[in-house]
Amino acid sequence: MRADNSFINIGKIVKAHGTKGEVVVALEHPIAESEYETLFIKNFAGDFLPYKVEDAVVRQKSSRYSFFVKFARIDSRTDSEELVGSEVYLFEEAVDETEKQTEPSLIGCDVFDEHDIFFGTIVDEMHTQAHPLIEISHNDGIFLLPFIDEYIVDHLPGENKVIAKNLDRFME
Repeated sequence: MRADNSFINIGKIVKAHGTKGEVVVALEHPIAESEYETLFIKNFAGDFLPYKVEDAVVRQKSSRYSFFVKFARIDSRTDSEELVGSEVYLFEEAVDETEKQTEPSLIGCDVFDEHDIFFGTIVDEMHTQAHPLIEISHNDGIFLLPFIDEYIVDHLPGENKVIAKNLDRFME
């Protein structure tokens, strides 16, 4: 199935969750329960492949939304890990215009240093009394980074990208 103009990107699969094939989708737009019987993932050929949703829960942290999904026929952590990094789509008409204006989540954004070298992917956000924190999945583990000027240079939501500095402080 291929028709780019019929689909809207609602988020990105950012990590496997559990052992039974569940994944976490960082949502660009909140979606209503009735909208996710079937989601689509774009393959390398550019085709939109349908994935039937067996179970799903939308969770909100502040103004950010995460979507915990169990797809039919994805039955193990290994299967779900193969989907990590995939963009998730709905039919365009399934997303309400008012929902399109919601502030995008940082979950799923790629983090780069000031020299445009990939550091990791944001897998969670936390809001504390002091300042927001982002949880970054990196080859060497998980890092918590304060989302403050000392570390964050820029957030480019259109590119799903965060540019950070002083990351070497976390590598020691």
